[in-house]
Amino acid sequence: MFVQIQIPDELYQVFAERSPERPQKAIADTLKRFAAIPPEGVAIQLTGAELRELSRLLGHPISTPGELVEHIIRSERVSLGEGIEVMLNPGQRQRLKAQADFFNPSGKATKEEYEAFVKQQVSAGIVTTVGV
Repeated sequence: MFVQIQIPDELYQVFAERSPERPQKAIADTLKRFAAIPPEGVAIQLTGAELRELSRLLGHPISTPGELVEHIIRSERVSLGEGIEVMLNPGQRQRLKAQADFFNPSGKATKEEYEAFVKQQVSAGIVTTVGV
């Protein structure tokens, strides 16, 4: 099907710069990518520096929205084994991160140092509550 739409010259130029040989195909490809989003829907697009920084913070590349959601879910819980999981709220995670940074000689805990610190704190909390 062929549909004719009007777009501003400035917008067309953006696609022409990205794909000088076939700007119409670049426009169609972009529309396909966002076709599942309803007109009233919200889309958050991460590209370039934002995506690199997010991947750096998470410790691995993110290539789909599902991967991002799964990582966030995993980062909210502490698994104690035997199917026991404790969900940490954002305030608890923020406090643990601040404490891990504070007690780290460099002032900034790596992901591995942060994870070790959280394990130690959770273990100490269980010992305090339940006993040895």
